[in-house]
Amino acid sequence: MNAFGKIILLSVILWWAAGCNRSYNVFNGTFRHESYSDTIDLLTAQPVDIDVLGFKVLWIEDALLFVAMYQDPEKLLSIYSLDDYRLIYDGLILKGNGPSEHINIEFVSSYTDSSGVKIWLTVDYLRKLLCIDATRSIIDKKIVIIKEYDLSSLEDFFALHYVFVQSDSSFVLMRGYNNYQISTYNPVSQQERLIGWMYKKDIERHNITDIGAGSIYESENSILISGMSFFNQINFYFLKQPENSFSISTVKEATHYNQVLKVEEVGKRPRYYGAACCRANELFVFSYLGGKNIVESNSPEDNYLHIIDINGKLHRIDKLNKSFAAQAFDIRTGYLYGIDAETWDIIKYKIR
Repeated sequence: MNAFGKIILLSVILWWAAGCNRSYNVFNGTFRHESYSDTIDLLTAQPVDIDVLGFKVLWIEDALLFVAMYQDPEKLLSIYSLDDYRLIYDGLILKGNGPSEHINIEFVSSYTDSSGVKIWLTVDYLRKLLCIDATRSIIDKKIVIIKEYDLSSLEDFFALHYVFVQSDSSFVLMRGYNNYQISTYNPVSQQERLIGWMYKKDIERHNITDIGAGSIYESENSILISGMSFFNQINFYFLKQPENSFSISTVKEATHYNQVLKVEEVGKRPRYYGAACCRANELFVFSYLGGKNIVESNSPEDNYLHIIDINGKLHRIDKLNKSFAAQAFDIRTGYLYGIDAETWDIIKYKIR
């Protein structure tokens, strides 16, 4: 072989090697295989004696269980005791268009200080952000709002998908376009700062909400931790240093976006991480579907929890006896609360 032929051959080999090592991670970060070889325990659900019909979302702070009731004709939010499941406040937020009434709520975050429990919510499809003094509301028997911010005046408000609280004077915003835009916003100065974009390339806009699943904001380190619906991975987005962002997965290679698009019917695409996720002390819990499509997702077979830490280490995989949307963790008892995805009943699993 002459010198020119050797150069061509070497170029082909180098091109092929680069292609083999190229990351196809759709997320804007590095990709890492996270192996797991420990035992997988089978957990059995325990019923929770709270009778709320229809689809619901849960939140726990201290000894209080907040239940958002989306299909109740009159009430949006009630509070129960975690000690005995007694109804403490029936209809903390009412449904409607009148004073102190709203048409929608979503949980954001909560905390407990010396005066009791506080909870942040968005209402009316992210038009407002409220901080409610839950303890004072229970005592006074009326809702006590201690902070309220209008989000509808934000630029491109229509694209706002998620809001997270960093502090009383700093929020994290996620807007959905053909990509997820991450920014921080100071509601006092009304100044916004762009952080970056979640994905390496644009996504068809009608797919953007399907690709990303549930997200947790870890405020101590300013990290967004998000599962993905159609990709077998969990993403860690660093707001302070986006270049350090990464993905972890139980499979060795990232899925190319084009592979997902080959299954044109969204309902038939394999699904991995559900929208339900929560923090459990220093760990993070994600419901895992293992590749079931939307029709299969409510079946009692092959439902798991993936429990990870802030560094992306996979601490545990638990198998569940029911289809389950993990939503809230009771740090006092070690029970993970959520919804039976088949019956919509509230159930719990002991994970600690």
